[in-house]
Amino acid sequence: MKILVADDDQDLRMSLASFLEDGGHAILQAADGQAALDLVAAHRPDLVLLDLRMPRVDGMLALRQLAAEYADLPVIVISGAGQIADAVEAMRTGAWDYLAKPITDLSTLAISIEKVLEKQAMRRQIRAYQEHLEELVAQRTAELEIANQALEQKAIALREVVTMIQEDKLVAQRTIAGRIETTVLPLVQLAIDEAPPTLGVKLRQLEQNLAELTSPFMNQLAQRFASLTPSETRICQLLRRGQSSKDIAKVEGISPDTVDTHRRNIRKKLNIASEQVNLVTFLQSIDSIKP
Repeated sequence: MKILVADDDQDLRMSLASFLEDGGHAILQAADGQAALDLVAAHRPDLVLLDLRMPRVDGMLALRQLAAEYADLPVIVISGAGQIADAVEAMRTGAWDYLAKPITDLSTLAISIEKVLEKQAMRRQIRAYQEHLEELVAQRTAELEIANQALEQKAIALREVVTMIQEDKLVAQRTIAGRIETTVLPLVQLAIDEAPPTLGVKLRQLEQNLAELTSPFMNQLAQRFASLTPSETRICQLLRRGQSSKDIAKVEGISPDTVDTHRRNIRKKLNIASEQVNLVTFLQSIDSIKP
């Protein structure tokens, strides 16, 4: 491990350096705060022993700079016996531990180093765990977002299917009602005219039931046809006769694009939302309606 010993007391500095070298560490030495900062920037030591009272740049000022620029660098401050207040301030500033001069038992230095290295390892583990947790949360959030989008797409598709089914059902009901009115009821009326009295009563009851069955749909269609403009009404009549947009354009004296616009408006007003429903077929199926 590379350790920087920063102290203006040469004897103490050399003593600490010798002890640490014997422990297998590579040692850098600085006699003042500025030299300590320069060595940290140039060599990036694994740990710093920093005296709080040094020339040029004071140890406390150097500590503030180290704490600001190298937050993960363990710094053990060395303070005189009468500088306890400075040691407390140093711990608040960013020091990881402190030793009081004179250091009579160098084993306390070894214990302090071991303690701050354990603290550093714990910090790294916590940071790694936090990063992993953040990655996990981001991953789960992304997966949830994808799942939500897929669910939303399925919901949209389901709504479209339900809407289409409902529209097709309404069209089928209207078509059936129109056929009943245009085909079945006239036949029932003919049968009533030719039937004996007893059968005629039953046929009239059948006619009434069929009329009641078809009237809601016919009334709704009649109301919607009533919302058409005169131009749209004429175009409906021409469409029922099988006229193409080009033919209708000639009759009305307008462009085929304008006819197509009218057709879209007619579909909207008649509530024909499904593109699968042919407008001409729809109009022909209810040709009893006279807009």
